[in-house]
Amino acid sequence: MLDCLLPSGRFIKEAHWGSDLYYFFFAAGSGIVPVFGIIKSILHQNPEAKIFLFNQASSERNIIYKESLEKIAATHDNFEYILYLSAPIQEKTPVRRLNNLQVENFVNKRLFSPTERENARFYICGPTTFMRMVRFTLKLDGFEDEQIKQEQFVIQEVRQAPPLIKETSPKHVKVIAEEGIFEFQVRYPESILSAGKKAHVPLPYSCGAGQCSSCAVKCLSGQVLMTQNDILTQKDMDNGLVLTCTGHPTTDIVLDYTLKN
Repeated sequence: MLDCLLPSGRFIKEAHWGSDLYYFFFAAGSGIVPVFGIIKSILHQNPEAKIFLFNQASSERNIIYKESLEKIAATHDNFEYILYLSAPIQEKTPVRRLNNLQVENFVNKRLFSPTERENARFYICGPTTFMRMVRFTLKLDGFEDEQIKQEQFVIQEVRQAPPLIKETSPKHVKVIAEEGIFEFQVRYPESILSAGKKAHVPLPYSCGAGQCSSCAVKCLSGQVLMTQNDILTQKDMDNGLVLTCTGHPTTDIVLDYTLKN
């Protein structure tokens, strides 16, 4: 008999697909699958929505939803579809791979005013390196975390070394949960989650790599440094959320799982 967790992640449901918003999609390979569904949802609710899709595929044989996307582009003047092939079969087809400069130019040539930039929404799906490149470029260009959404479908192993903490003495952790109150010690360089497992404290988790938010919890007091965080926004962290799987306490801390994330 197995106990299973619910699907993990911080899922976003847009309240409305407004005509005043600008929707940018960056998809690579099979990353087009969730992107295609979102685009159809937007056009179903708002046929005049301004949508820009940048799709990276390997060759002509691997373009998912090619005919459907071309049909949407042919019937909707407000939908712009750009396709790059990194390993085309036809010799006349140029080899193209999306890079930082192209992302920046693609966005800035379609947004002109501060209001348009504030109304831009970005959706990313593809290999981790592809998503990291696009997200990094958008952040460097001044867009906020709340404007950028991505789907993480491959969990990467945490390779970063633990953060440098001057005071490495054991830290006391108090956990408030529906099951009760638990207390244990974290000894550097172990994470909060790994120490909790050793102490047989039932902390929730899934990916163990800072990418799914299953372990996200409100830190009521103390400080936590995370080696990797691909899911919490700055707003989340300002509100006290931390990840235990990649989190290392620098002081004694109190975590509360009874508060909603």
